[in-house]
Amino acid sequence: MQIASFKLRVADQHVRIVPDVGDDGCPFRGPGVDVRGPAAQLLVDAARPLLGALVDMEPGVVVRSLSVDLRRPRVLATLAPAPVTGAAGDVTLRADERPRVVRIDGGALLDRMLALAETLLPALEHRAREAIAQRPAGAAVRGGQA
Repeated sequence: MQIASFKLRVADQHVRIVPDVGDDGCPFRGPGVDVRGPAAQLLVDAARPLLGALVDMEPGVVVRSLSVDLRRPRVLATLAPAPVTGAAGDVTLRADERPRVVRIDGGALLDRMLALAETLLPALEHRAREAIAQRPAGAAVRGGQA
């Protein structure tokens, strides 16, 4: 199996995986795989180096979501200001700043992000393979099967 794209929705504990090629070597034609809850959190945890690269680039932000398209290639990220913790321990968001989208579609930063994404692909492929295998027969078209 090869992955075409994936999206980590960190804030929602949701991961979307879209295969490109099935295990049979044919183009994947079924719906993607949605992973939620603890299983999604394991994938997000495995992606910490990838997420950390964005935070290292711009300290003071948190990554809300990260989308990696391996076909194009392109990386999209939604960054939000990090919450501020007050003296009394209360956590607030800065009212003057809203989340924003960052697009990376070339250059050394894209190369770095794709290299970090490569380390996550085995876990994504494994989870997608498991989820697709659990689908009822006829629920999705996999590879070249009708």
